[in-house]
Amino acid sequence: MSTREDILNRLRNSGMEPQPKPTLDFERLKFESPEEAFCRSAELSGASVVEWHEGLTPEQLLVELDVEPCEILSALPDFNFGRNPDCVADYHELGDRYTAILEARFGVAENGAVWLPQQMRHKAPLFAAERLVILLDRTAIVATMQDAVEHPLFERDFIHGCFVAGPSKTADIEQALVIGAHGAMGVTIVLK
Repeated sequence: MSTREDILNRLRNSGMEPQPKPTLDFERLKFESPEEAFCRSAELSGASVVEWHEGLTPEQLLVELDVEPCEILSALPDFNFGRNPDCVADYHELGDRYTAILEARFGVAENGAVWLPQQMRHKAPLFAAERLVILLDRTAIVATMQDAVEHPLFERDFIHGCFVAGPSKTADIEQALVIGAHGAMGVTIVLK
């Protein structure tokens, strides 16, 4: 008998009464305005939220965001005046000072997170960018993480994807909050 089987047998024969599983009949969070709740949560996580006004070109948006076109890394068609990360074989060729422009599939109101499936050849820009500019359709905001993983746009066959909520941060170093410790130092979410 293996150690695992021995432990399981001792637990089965411990004399404890079987306990029923807890019911999951709670109501999910609902928001009167998911967009307002998302903006509030995103800003609490350290992200900036701006609106892409009608008639504003991608170039004008970048001027408003104070982003130099030469520092842009994007595979999105509207931002093709930056460098395209899909054109390099090794992500090390991208350098270490750039703003990655990505498009989120949807946002989550309860925590301000956005779902980012891998949209570029390399996933490094998502974590190595100095700054992230994330485009989000304002109609693609769900209330909770449970709603998010059940959402049709949550690809279940993706190669890589992640939820991002604000800039990288950690507070385990001498109990001091450090922004940009493991990734982007700034995140701007652009509602379109």
